[in-house]
Amino acid sequence: MAVRAEVQLIRVRDNTPVPAWLATLTPDHLNDFRTLWRERLRSSDDEDQYWDWEQKQRIYLSGSSLSFYEG
Repeated sequence: MAVRAEVQLIRVRDNTPVPAWLATLTPDHLNDFRTLWRERLRSSDDEDQYWDWEQKQRIYLSGSSLSFYEG
């Protein structure tokens, strides 16, 4: 089932609420990650630069109830 919901995240560095969309991770998202974002994130100081979106997709597809929290 596809999910799309508006959520509020908290930016860790300054504890500021940030509006965001929660969506089901699709093959198009993974392709965008591989072709557009992976290298950009490696050279950024964004908090999500180390997230492994392909691993998150594998966990999701496996039906695991594990949290996607990256601590």
